[in-house]
Amino acid sequence: MKSSGNGEYLIQHGSTRESTYKFLDNFIEEMAELFPDHYFHIGGDEVNGKEWDANQKIQQFKHEHNIKSNAELQAYFSGHIQKLVSNTERSPWLG
Repeated sequence: MKSSGNGEYLIQHGSTRESTYKFLDNFIEEMAELFPDHYFHIGGDEVNGKEWDANQKIQQFKHEHNIKSNAELQAYFSGHIQKLVSNTERSPWLG
């Protein structure tokens, strides 16, 4: 699968993997060191949910975690990212 270059692949295919959050934790720490801005844009508005609907592993994850919609899965993912950003003493900026 190809990435669109805007993080779409990571969000759509890695939102249920613990390894994704470990990678993003390291990445966010490095970016926070490089860029002293108070706000850290985390995006997430690129996801339309089609790939989540078609991905059996993601559907299984949603079922196991009682996540009823793609909006709830997006909130789950964004919540994790917000915590990682907050650990760097930055303010997450969504959208």
